[in-house]
Amino acid sequence: MPIMFFYGLNYIFQAILQSQWRFKLPALVSLPSSLVVIIYVCVLGRVFAVTGLLFASLLGLSLQALILVPAVIKVGYRYRFRLELSPDIKLALKLSVPTFISVVAYQVNILFNYCLSI
Repeated sequence: MPIMFFYGLNYIFQAILQSQWRFKLPALVSLPSSLVVIIYVCVLGRVFAVTGLLFASLLGLSLQALILVPAVIKVGYRYRFRLELSPDIKLALKLSVPTFISVVAYQVNILFNYCLSI
């Protein structure tokens, strides 16, 4: 899961920079990741095998994100958490409440039947 998180961050940061016509850093950012993996394979590959490669990949991807953060901040990106639900999603949540209630009622019924049969 952490690797997927860093992949997501990298692609989001690269998209932000490319939409601002900054192409050099997104193109070069894979070099540190590749270097970390190559150095790992050459130096520690036989010692830690595949498990170590996982951590080397994680380190490389996190380095990519850390390298892109200053450039993304420089172009004016600021993260603000905002939860805005569209009217369709609100309607779907309202309509799903009876389904959740019926599923819970069924589970409680199964629990009571099991407890009474013991």
